[in-house]
Amino acid sequence: ATEVFAVDIVPAYIAGSNEFGDHTYVVPEIVRSGHATRKLTYAEASKGHRRINWIRSDPRGYTTVATIVNQRNEDFRHAVKLVKGWRAACRRARPEFALKSFHAEQVITGFYLANDTIDVSAATLEFFRTLPEIMERPRIRDRADSAVFIDEYLSSISQARRGEVVQAGQDIAERLG
Repeated sequence: ATEVFAVDIVPAYIAGSNEFGDHTYVVPEIVRSGHATRKLTYAEASKGHRRINWIRSDPRGYTTVATIVNQRNEDFRHAVKLVKGWRAACRRARPEFALKSFHAEQVITGFYLANDTIDVSAATLEFFRTLPEIMERPRIRDRADSAVFIDEYLSSISQARRGEVVQAGQDIAERLG
């Protein structure tokens, strides 16, 4: 049967609070992995063949920041949707497309935090123009643990795969002007 809808249940422990008063959590490190990888890892761990480490997480903090940014400028949500839509189209054409959705969203969030009057056109064009820098190295610190980068995955992908993302972005940037 083809999976149409799935829900992942992730164990979590309350670890504290963020600056908004929301709970922060500790979750299994494999939460960063895809569904199939998580399933395999849990199976190996249940047999004692693998240990699962736990990491700090602040999902509510990310949601609160996005809500605040969107209240200041509703173009934020539209810019995020445009970039994520482009990314999804790229992944349909090339399933190994190396840009993560959450990474793209955090880049756009950064643009709006730096300039809350930026419009959707300027934000998306800036995203595509700066993709070479975005894909160069990890640079966005995790809210829950400042020693960790949310874009750390860039360190484990080849220059060629990063280049595919950059080229796809440059193609769009040229079309947009």
